[in-house]
Amino acid sequence: MIQPIPLQFERQFAAPLKPEEVFATEALMNAYLTNGTRFAGQQCTCLEHESIIYVLSNDRSKWVGNISDAAKLILEAQQVYVGSVQPTNPNVLVWYKTVSAPTTLSDVDILRSIRAANPQSTDLATLFDDSKDPHTDWWSNNNGALFGDNPALLQYGLTLPTVLDPNTCYALVFYNFGIIELNITGLKSLVYLDLPSNKIAKLDITGLSNLTNLNCQFNLLTAESIAIILSEIVSMNLSTLFIDLRGDTNAGFSTWSVQAKADAQTIMSRGCSLQCKV
Repeated sequence: MIQPIPLQFERQFAAPLKPEEVFATEALMNAYLTNGTRFAGQQCTCLEHESIIYVLSNDRSKWVGNISDAAKLILEAQQVYVGSVQPTNPNVLVWYKTVSAPTTLSDVDILRSIRAANPQSTDLATLFDDSKDPHTDWWSNNNGALFGDNPALLQYGLTLPTVLDPNTCYALVFYNFGIIELNITGLKSLVYLDLPSNKIAKLDITGLSNLTNLNCQFNLLTAESIAIILSEIVSMNLSTLFIDLRGDTNAGFSTWSVQAKADAQTIMSRGCSLQCKV
């Protein structure tokens, strides 16, 4: 009598059935692109980039969704296909295309990205240490980030919302931290930005419509960088912002473009204060 083939199967080891399903590193994943058995649409994951699924392109030359630039923390929306059985015919599987929402970074994640963009700053690495509580311990000796649940925030007399969000960063202070580049566009509720005596040549404050203080004394801001900052401030239509661009290392007013000088006049005419090197 022929015995039926058992359908039950139990794993005997904790590992992928095929080594090309899970790569330990991105380097190994990219090295696989020379494998002759690879096929278009093949999927894999990489332990270095948790929760990301990669798909081999139609020409088999690259992994679609590869984020080899590890500093890029904001992932663009991806197209996702979801399978569903057709109600009138259960033997037919229909694929519906949906679009997932872009990943929204928390204020803590944005501060981590600032740390990653400035590896030369040992002070920043020490202060923004992941072993510490960002809400209380990323603020020390009047430097760092002040979140809504940090009592020190109320000592500065800032113009703050009536209700403070404990997960929101409202003030950022870096004095002589050796910071070169700063992109804080995601800190939408930031009201106080104090950055004296750094080495900042590029500063992006796009969309910080709640800002009331911007101190960039003694940095390395060029006339072009200052023009971009002033243009953004004009677009935000602020009326209570104090701006300090003084210091011999920043570009003086005489070197600014015609448009930058006009923007400065517009900003002051709205009630803001602007100080700079002549």
